Amino acid sequence: MAWVQIPLFCRLQTWPHAEVPMTAFQVGLATVTVVLMGYCAVADPGQLKKTRNIPLDGIDLEQGDRPFRAHESWQYDRKIRRYDHYCKWVNNTIGLLNHREFVLMLVCREPSYSSVVFVDGIVVADSKPFSGHCVFGMPLPQ
Repeated sequence: MAWVQIPLFCRLQTWPHAEVPMTAFQVGLATVTVVLMGYCAVADPGQLKKTRNIPLDGIDLEQGDRPFRAHESWQYDRKIRRYDHYCKWVNNTIGLLNHREFVLMLVCREPSYSSVVFVDGIVVADSKPFSGHCVFGMPLPQ
């Protein structure tokens, strides 16, 4: 989007000075999203540590008890604290220690996708297919 739709959008709207900030915003969001996705993929989701007979709020981990919201995952041998779900995008379980980064990744991804839809809608609306020319100035086939 940053190298095709934004320059086209700025030329159609006659906003030549908006191209660089819009491209920087789009590339920045994409970079943050990819970095957070990579972190969520490799981060420990919050496995329960093996402790020796230390009761945790009346729960003995050596006896096989588990805290509330701790569940097993097929990826890890130990239970995951505050298990949320398995995410196939990042190929990892989302739990206590990577949930914040996962939500932040989703928050950064949404404006990026919404702006793609918005810019594409403006570009399509500004194109006049019945005038004999398409968006790129090439004649339409008859």
